[in-house]
Amino acid sequence: GYIDRPRREWFDTYYSDTWDQASQKNLGIDREAEILKARKGALGEIGEAARRLTIDKNRYVLEIGGGVDRLPKALQELGYSKIVTVDNSKYRAEIVRRAYGIEVLAYPFEHKRAQAELKKHAPFSLICSSHVLEHTYDPAEIIERCADLQTEGDYLIIALPNVKNEVPGQIILFLPHLHGFSDLSLRRLLERFG
Repeated sequence: GYIDRPRREWFDTYYSDTWDQASQKNLGIDREAEILKARKGALGEIGEAARRLTIDKNRYVLEIGGGVDRLPKALQELGYSKIVTVDNSKYRAEIVRRAYGIEVLAYPFEHKRAQAELKKHAPFSLICSSHVLEHTYDPAEIIERCADLQTEGDYLIIALPNVKNEVPGQIILFLPHLHGFSDLSLRRLLERFG
């Protein structure tokens, strides 16, 4: 049942403007960018997987919904020179842009403007996303758009919670998680788009 689910526009506005309202009142973009820039890069689960791949570091890499994580800096430290991030939060996008000096698109990944900009850099050797797919309005659309931005032999790395390990009440009551995935459901989704 999605009968009471808010419309896509509500979610876009929520993640673009509302999600970070409390943070915006604390330090401000300039100070948060300084703090982020001073921190060491962190690969995390996505970056550790990416580090093991043989990828041409001169091709574009895309992170979907990175927020203010340290993966772009870690990728820069590993020698990747062309990194693009998409994050729906205008606030987080500006922090990352200032901290790392990379291209950050402040739109939902599936938005027409984001897709038009991303196609200028495609195909991406690596697209990665950590704990984002469960928040998206239409996960199939996200995977389809990823497939459109890559060619055979490129990599897609996705990290997300396994629905089998989540607390059932949390799944039902935690609005930002619109979807739950098991190994099988994720595999089937990915197979639909090659």
